[in-house]
Amino acid sequence: MTEVLARLTSRAVALGLGGLMLIACTAGGGGGGGGASSTDVTVWSAWGGQELKAFQDVLKPFEQKEGIKVHLTTVRDANQLAINVDAGTSLPDIAPGPSIDKLKDWVSKGVMKPVETALGDKFNDYIANTYPALTTSTGGGDNLYIGIVGGKHYELMVKTQVKGLIWYNKKVFTAAAPKTLDELLAIQPPAGAKLFCAGFESGDASGWPASDQIDNIIMRQSGDKVYTDWINGKQKWTSHPSVNPQYDGNVNGFYDQFAMYNDTPAARKLMQYMATADAQQIWVKAGGTLGAIKSLSYTDPIFKRAADVAASAKNLLVTAGDFMPSDMQHAFWKSLLNVTKNPGSLDAELKRLDQVQSVAYKT
Repeated sequence: MTEVLARLTSRAVALGLGGLMLIACTAGGGGGGGGASSTDVTVWSAWGGQELKAFQDVLKPFEQKEGIKVHLTTVRDANQLAINVDAGTSLPDIAPGPSIDKLKDWVSKGVMKPVETALGDKFNDYIANTYPALTTSTGGGDNLYIGIVGGKHYELMVKTQVKGLIWYNKKVFTAAAPKTLDELLAIQPPAGAKLFCAGFESGDASGWPASDQIDNIIMRQSGDKVYTDWINGKQKWTSHPSVNPQYDGNVNGFYDQFAMYNDTPAARKLMQYMATADAQQIWVKAGGTLGAIKSLSYTDPIFKRAADVAASAKNLLVTAGDFMPSDMQHAFWKSLLNVTKNPGSLDAELKRLDQVQSVAYKT
């Protein structure tokens, strides 16, 4: 849920972007800054439907306990925050952080306030309780993907998810689950059956489900640096080294986060509340997501196992295609369809992607 206002929420929301859509979701909902209020806080999110209802359920106990009114607005245009920043007009107290190309600039201008400021003496608890892959920068430097600049955190992680998992039917495959890629590929399916089955169609975004699997292979065969360089157009498509078990801690996923744009007493209290297990457990109970906190409980065995994967992750690396230029993104997804239909076209497709890459990142 940014590109962060929209892309890191559900893919349905991401695909639905196209224009500004402001929908007041609570009585008195507005979109401007909240001043220094201790009784009102303005929040923007891109959520709609069930995601929006779940967030409203999260907010109810906060409003009742603190006596603070949350003015929640759904903003579908991922660029609206940037428009307001550039124009010098009012900002919501709390909203998702910007796309990574804007993060350092906004931090330098003081547009975003550190999570350390928002949480105060509760910050250390937040770091201790949240999945390390969402809060820790390898090597201690900047990590724009999780909002770390100059050693400070600017995005509060509230939800997460892991992607690219491979599922199987225990009634069909009764042996022990494979632990390595070689063991996986060595499985002999029943006569007349195929080892893998996947659906790749998704309208104009057809091909993206296959990209999640490509992401997993690259991050685990080549590591987080090569993976990130690939997202940024610095790694050629025609280079793919072999799988390396030292990178098993790299997990493909996404997350939802909020940044504080106006430092008010009410905004701090809401940021502090969203960092608690009580708040995130409500999201988890609503279904369809993991929280960002390690200690949450899951009744669904699938989400319980996914939470284990997130907890063991060294790096929770974002979905590559979502952060590539649009021409590169669509060429990537299209190539996956082409290679699926004609595996012999792989080398030609990789060369074509190199050509697209050489142009896409210049613009």
